Amino acid sequence: MIESYMTVDCNIRCEKNNGVLYLAKISKTGDITENHAFVHNEAGSSIHSAHIAYDGKALYFSSDRPGGFGGFDLYVSYKKNNFWSLPENLGPEINTSGNELTPYYNNGELLFASDLLPGFGGYDIFQSKVENGNWSLVKNMEYGINSIGDDY
Repeated sequence: MIESYMTVDCNIRCEKNNGVLYLAKISKTGDITENHAFVHNEAGSSIHSAHIAYDGKALYFSSDRPGGFGGFDLYVSYKKNNFWSLPENLGPEINTSGNELTPYYNNGELLFASDLLPGFGGYDIFQSKVENGNWSLVKNMEYGINSIGDDY
C-alpha cells in the first residue's frame, strides 16, 4: 500500500470554507482502500497543498494556521511510530509575510512557490536545501522554470 494525500474542497466537508487534508492508502491498482482526516487539521485554517516525501516519513504542506509569518506558510510533520508529529513551521528562512505554496521535498532539497520573494511573476518557484537541520538561502529557479506568470 502507498500512503497518499488529498485535499477536500471546503464546500463538501469543511466549516468556514477551510481546506482539510485527508490521508489515504492506495492499492497498487489505484483503489483507495482507506482514508482519514489528517490529525493536525485546524479549525479556522486551511491546508492548501501537501506533499509526502518519498520515504513516507515527512509530510510538507502549506497552511494559513495561526502563528505563521504571513498568508500561507510551509510546515512539516514527521511520521514516528505510525503517528504524525505536531507540524513545525519551516521558519523565516523559507516563509515570508506573503504566501508560500506547493512544497515538494526530495533528497534534502525543497522546491516551493512564493508570491513575495523576489521573482519574475506573481508566484515563482524557489529552492532551498537543508543541511544539519538548517535551510540554505532561498534561490529563485530563474527563467526556464519561472515566467512572468504565476508558477507553482
